[in-house]
Amino acid sequence: MRKLRTSVMVALVLVFLQCNSKEEKVTTIPQAVKEFQTQKVASEMVRSTVNLTGRVIPTQQVNIVAEVQGVIKSTGQNFEDGERYRKGQLIIDIDDIELRYNLRSQRSQFVNKLVKVMSDIELDYPDEFNNWKHFLSSINVEKSLPSLPSQTSDQLRFFLSGRSIFDTYYNIKSQEERLSKYRLYAPFDGVVTQASADVGDLVSPGARLGEFISTESYEVVTAVSPSDLSALQLGQEFQLYASSVDKNVPAKFKQNGENLNATTQSINVYLSVRDKQLKSGMYVEGALATSAFEKAIRVPKKLISRDNKVYLIKEETVVTKPVTVVAVEENMAIIQGLDDGEVLIIEQVKPSQFGTKAKAK
Repeated sequence: MRKLRTSVMVALVLVFLQCNSKEEKVTTIPQAVKEFQTQKVASEMVRSTVNLTGRVIPTQQVNIVAEVQGVIKSTGQNFEDGERYRKGQLIIDIDDIELRYNLRSQRSQFVNKLVKVMSDIELDYPDEFNNWKHFLSSINVEKSLPSLPSQTSDQLRFFLSGRSIFDTYYNIKSQEERLSKYRLYAPFDGVVTQASADVGDLVSPGARLGEFISTESYEVVTAVSPSDLSALQLGQEFQLYASSVDKNVPAKFKQNGENLNATTQSINVYLSVRDKQLKSGMYVEGALATSAFEKAIRVPKKLISRDNKVYLIKEETVVTKPVTVVAVEENMAIIQGLDDGEVLIIEQVKPSQFGTKAKAK
């Protein structure tokens, strides 16, 4: 019986050893191959550009505001949107007849005051008499008062002040200045862009009557980076494209702002533009070539990692390579450091895809 047990145990040990001696079968799962959009590197001389975009605005623009009260009269030309005026041409005429009559009365009273003191001037200040006589004779109650004679005698000045000569004179001159505000003239060649008053309307001081802009010159305000600003020279001329009229228009760099926009990290640049077909509000754009870089390529900025590396396919594997960013444009960057013929991945790659098998689409 003991021999039988021993034989069974030996048999079990042999079976166990035979099972362990068999080679384990290992199943290998092939690695997936990822496809990427690619391009072969072909370096060349690349010129960086500054993109200049903005809307056309007039260099001169004024609000037409009434400074006096009265009824608007006809000037013979309709005051309305789109109406053009030459420099010095009457735009708004407000009825001033009441003030004119009042001024004639005040001038007449002023003449009477002077007549009453002329005999005293002749007697007490004979050296000053001829100047004041000439001043008196030159007064026309229909016209503005002439300039006062020069004051060389303190005694005469005190005497005339006591007779309210100076007070009356400057009060009249103030009214004459007020009279000039009843007529509004074009300060430059331009066009009415907003008209909010008609003939017959009663206007009050401070009332906005319209808007008047220059048609002779316009400007474009755009923004560039501080590095691009150094490539622009005052007075530099170039072309901008106006899509609204489908033509290029001449532009000139005239000045730049002093403050850096903290949000966009850019500086405003002011360009003067001239063309008869330009209108306020038109959109213009252009690109100004600046520096040139040899053995470089232009790529989308999104392809460059934070540590200035790009992704390539080398020996069917995703790899990275450091590059030198020599210029940055709006959405593009100019880089150096790649060899001709290298396969550049031109779509965004996840860091986790580094080292994976890959091929070009």
